[in-house]
Amino acid sequence: MTLVRFYAVYDDGKIIFPYQDGAGSIKVDVYDVETFDKLAEHTVGSDPIPGDQHGEPAIIKYGDYYVLCYGAHSYTGQLKVAYSKNLSEWTVYDFPDSGNFAYPQFFVKDGKLYLVIRHSASATHTLNRLYRCDDLEGKSWTLIATLVDDGDGYSPYVHLNVTEEGRVILVWGRYRYDTDDYDTIICVAYSDDLSKWYNADGVEQSLPLTSGNCQLHDFSPNKVSGGIPNGEGDDIVLSVHIKEPESKFITVIRKTIGGSKTVVQSTDNGSSDGVSVHGGTVRVFCNYYDGAEWKPRIYRLEGDSLIPELELPYSGTRAGPAKSISGLYDSAVFSIPKDSLDSNVNDVAFVVSEEALAEVTAPTGWEWMQTLMDLMNSLMYLVLFILVLSLLISSMREAKRPAEE
Repeated sequence: MTLVRFYAVYDDGKIIFPYQDGAGSIKVDVYDVETFDKLAEHTVGSDPIPGDQHGEPAIIKYGDYYVLCYGAHSYTGQLKVAYSKNLSEWTVYDFPDSGNFAYPQFFVKDGKLYLVIRHSASATHTLNRLYRCDDLEGKSWTLIATLVDDGDGYSPYVHLNVTEEGRVILVWGRYRYDTDDYDTIICVAYSDDLSKWYNADGVEQSLPLTSGNCQLHDFSPNKVSGGIPNGEGDDIVLSVHIKEPESKFITVIRKTIGGSKTVVQSTDNGSSDGVSVHGGTVRVFCNYYDGAEWKPRIYRLEGDSLIPELELPYSGTRAGPAKSISGLYDSAVFSIPKDSLDSNVNDVAFVVSEEALAEVTAPTGWEWMQTLMDLMNSLMYLVLFILVLSLLISSMREAKRPAEE
């Protein structure tokens, strides 16, 4: 099965996203943002563990580089870093720290590149680390801190996002080894400078963060695997992955830092995936289940209700989770099985709001100047045309006028 993972990237009129195909190859596909035509497909490398489907490639644009991270997921595996300036030629090297790493996630803060990865310290203890890239080509990465650690017996599954204002938000659920199942809680923390971290009540917390000091909500008896965060101003918004019972209600939490909390659940059965916040509007990208088929759908949060806004023209096997497109708000990419009988053949579906598309395709900088010059030239030709037409009409009138006695 083709697995589209973590964030895609919008850059220079193109949507670029990473995935691992059924043969274990790590690839990036490039699409035109206006037409969604596929422009190119590039192979970066292979999952270091043959037969593994957890390469989980993550991508980001950092300066002139496209950067990928993938692999590990085993004590015998090796996390890989890859970079390229043109998407077709990639330099790949081993991440300098060894260990059972998995689920890499990039972000850029104050011009620096950071990586968050899950690290399995033992068979019953996983935590999440924060690294800073000091020299991409020089393979220099520094361990900054352990971000989340609930100790032995727990595995927190962390997802992160960086808001348009630059706030880093973490959300996680946790797996319990004693019950061999997920817990019922969802947790949130945020930072504006990566040195001070706070829970959703605005109370500063020391690192590593724990579920005990960052719990946002308990969905008991329902099990929760995690969620996807976003935010705007002092509002933190997250879609929540409800695992049980069988009816997985589409769920969103909106929390004002240090203030009120609103939990909104649609009666529709489905899986909440990506969430977008822009200009006060919250949208949730999810898979809706109508009792017979899975359908990719977008909901808009209005007060305490989730309103269906758009349904993709596809039904059948459940689509891959919607992943946000970095640099392009109100957008997501779904992995869509073309044929429910052959899950190894996949396509992708893009969702981009008209407002976001208009914003990224609007002329800027030199394009505006060029547009202005073109307009001035057009006006000049129009004025010239009017003058010539006026002279012609005047000549015709003179020709018709009777000669004076």
